[in-house]
Amino acid sequence: MQTRTHHLLKQAAALYPFDMGTVRLIRSSNQSPNDIYDFTKDGKRYILRIATHNESHTHKTVGEMEWLAFLYVRGVPVSMPLPMRDGRMVALLVSAELYHDVCAFEKAEGVHIDRNDPRRWNPEIAEDWGYTMGRMHRETKAFRDIRDARGVFDGSDGPNDSLERVPEIQAYARALVARLLALPCTPDTYGLIHCDFHQNNFFVHNNKVHVFDFDDSMYGYFALDIGIALHHALIWGLPHDAVEKRQAEAERVVARFMEGYRRANVLDAQACGSILWFMRYRQLCNFGWEYREDNPMVEEQRNLLEGFEVEGCRLTEGVFA
Repeated sequence: MQTRTHHLLKQAAALYPFDMGTVRLIRSSNQSPNDIYDFTKDGKRYILRIATHNESHTHKTVGEMEWLAFLYVRGVPVSMPLPMRDGRMVALLVSAELYHDVCAFEKAEGVHIDRNDPRRWNPEIAEDWGYTMGRMHRETKAFRDIRDARGVFDGSDGPNDSLERVPEIQAYARALVARLLALPCTPDTYGLIHCDFHQNNFFVHNNKVHVFDFDDSMYGYFALDIGIALHHALIWGLPHDAVEKRQAEAERVVARFMEGYRRANVLDAQACGSILWFMRYRQLCNFGWEYREDNPMVEEQRNLLEGFEVEGCRLTEGVFA
């Protein structure tokens, strides 16, 4: 178990406390600041996250834990933070001049979705995905972030430096971000959002969604949260069929997701119309993050200049009405 934080596990075990012999590594990657483990305490499994950040990031993690606890108490299916033996939700450990935030959560029940298994990806799951997000947005309107801890959406992930070599797409991205940032920020359209609510960040159990991994949460448009989710739903959730079948399935996924969302929260017509813009924005972000000059995605992304398309499926704003 040689990760960048394995040497901190003994300190983490003393904070909660738990038996070091029960620890297992779940995920460690150079692409993420988080090392994820699980452990057993009092007969239950918990998730342990040790994140390597700068010193100023700890207050953001505390804000994340406070929001999670708020949503949990309000009945939203999230993983409740586990308090340490002294009552703290977050501890800062320093090692070799590196700063590490330590926190733990209840372990969610369930599995990731699988588009090839109808028990793990079906219309009921798509609807509950939307319903769960709608509940988060509805409840967060009453949350008071006394720390003002989380970041604010500013569109900086879109027109990043990687797009400079594709000037027409970069120009499109800049214009799109300007359009997004001009949207009105009201309590009914803007607040704390997950900002990464895709398939890797929730489990399903009995067709119900349990969401986790809130470390990208920030203040932003509710339509942004929806756009991110639906963009990934269409990338990862469509069958390997002819384009015509995928088009029909894409429209069904969007419709069921939005049906679930509207059972929990209401967005006005302008906010609903902006969801497609935010799906375009997420597509530009993915393109910039994965950009290489020899990547065929360069040509695929040029469809953004003429209309929006994912996996061969073309959507219009009317599908969100």
